[in-house]
Amino acid sequence: MYSPDELIEAGAKAIQWCAAHLREDGTFPNAETRILAYYKAPVSFALTGQVLAAGRVSHHIRKTFFEAGDFHKVADDPSAGSFLNYQNCWITRGQHLVGNFDLAYAGADYLEGLIKANGGGLPVGKPGHPVSGQLDMSTTCNGVIAFLTLGRPEAARRAGDFVIDILREQPQADQRIFVRRDADGNLIQDPADDLRALSVIDFSQPKQIYWFLGLALVALGRLHLATGEAKWKETADLVCDYIDRCQPDIFQWITVAKFVWGAAENYSVTGDVRYKNLAERMARWLIGSQDPSGAWLRPGYQSLEVQPLDVTIDTTIERGYYLQEAAKALSVAE
Repeated sequence: MYSPDELIEAGAKAIQWCAAHLREDGTFPNAETRILAYYKAPVSFALTGQVLAAGRVSHHIRKTFFEAGDFHKVADDPSAGSFLNYQNCWITRGQHLVGNFDLAYAGADYLEGLIKANGGGLPVGKPGHPVSGQLDMSTTCNGVIAFLTLGRPEAARRAGDFVIDILREQPQADQRIFVRRDADGNLIQDPADDLRALSVIDFSQPKQIYWFLGLALVALGRLHLATGEAKWKETADLVCDYIDRCQPDIFQWITVAKFVWGAAENYSVTGDVRYKNLAERMARWLIGSQDPSGAWLRPGYQSLEVQPLDVTIDTTIERGYYLQEAAKALSVAE
């Protein structure tokens, strides 16, 4: 197993690679209005002591993307995808860590208003977006993390209860799990073909979007730490049961980076070696797939030179961040 120091080193190399591409005005070249390049940057830079980069990128976010609690002022940004509120959670948390409390509180108010209106769940988008009414488990997990960071435990609990309900109320749990509800609160069991990968984890198929489960582990682990309540650990154990039902590629596929963070968080709180073993296995693959430059290449691209910079930044900065968080959690556990 890599030591916490080795995890820190690999993570720092990744984030330094990203910081080296940031210009003094807080922008990345050829990605000035693409939110994909920016939404994870404040958290990642702040955690690793890249204070100038954190401040510069946050200034760019303020003047370019922020509007009334939401961070998607740029119209028709193709990089935003469908996870708008997932991105809002990252940015809101980052602005709190950087010290831009006006943006952080506005973002948290915006998100908390959404969970109050939707039974604890966060919709993926904002009004007018094609799937804005769908309540997404992973987006809600990210809300839990943001609410805990900003000292809003009741909002975090409410969002966490939504996550528990969606993980436990699975009618086909031996075959697949559904991770979205419609506006009426019903599991979406027959999604449109273009949304199926974002709505279902099919245990019989490889190359699923596994990170939904990894982020659930983070949210549940942090709620357990914050409250001491057993229900969060019990549900995290259920997530591990779902992981065991997935295809073997769950230990070596591009969408599993969050498991390093989530498993380490739960090990630090519970001491359960099941989580330590999961974190170690995922970390071996994650670091082993890192380019010598510090960046990560996604499937479908032949080289970092042809991979769009916003894609490389998003992929690299988050993995660097997860390794830092995992190192912190594992060092506490030891």
